[in-house]
Amino acid sequence: MPSCDNCGASLELDDAFCPGCGSAVGRSEAAPAAPPERICPTCGVTLSPDEVFCTACGGVVDAPEQPPEAEPRQAAVRGDGGEESTWDEVLEQLREVTRGRFEIEGEIGAGGMAAVYLGHELALNRKVAIKVMSPGWLMEKGMLERFKQEAVTIAALKHPNIITVHGVEHYGQLHFFVLDFIEAGSLEGTINQYGQLPIPVVSAWLTQIG
Repeated sequence: MPSCDNCGASLELDDAFCPGCGSAVGRSEAAPAAPPERICPTCGVTLSPDEVFCTACGGVVDAPEQPPEAEPRQAAVRGDGGEESTWDEVLEQLREVTRGRFEIEGEIGAGGMAAVYLGHELALNRKVAIKVMSPGWLMEKGMLERFKQEAVTIAALKHPNIITVHGVEHYGQLHFFVLDFIEAGSLEGTINQYGQLPIPVVSAWLTQIG
């Protein structure tokens, strides 16, 4: 029970004046509310207020709103000597041979051997990634077998951190396989946004990759 600072008389919580000496009862300012507890949505670990990444699992916590992404690229010059017109043609061929099954929305990314397109699988109403081999590599010895073997290898692995292959197809000179589409940013984009990553986060990510 509180007491009067002036005479020491006992006070009720709602007393504005002391019943013993009549002096006004001073009220201390309310303590500032503690910040809400922050919990990692991925693994449930309690986080400090200033942590952007969970140091237990590497997940991004309360990430700031991302700027809108640019429209997917549909054609670009490749390092293997391919030209824009070649990849425009590949994209049109892919749309034609998958018509009625997939809607091809655009390019996600590309490497030296293939380009990956974002597709919408109509029957299952889900997004998929479709990896298409570069036509320029078809004449190179062993490259087609290497491309097919990549799909076989991925399909043989079962792990939460490994995507699933849903099918391997080819129509004439067009070779591709259909994969899970993971809606997440790239490592490059994360580093560009946050800068150097904390060592515990890097360690957590490498452990999951390994």
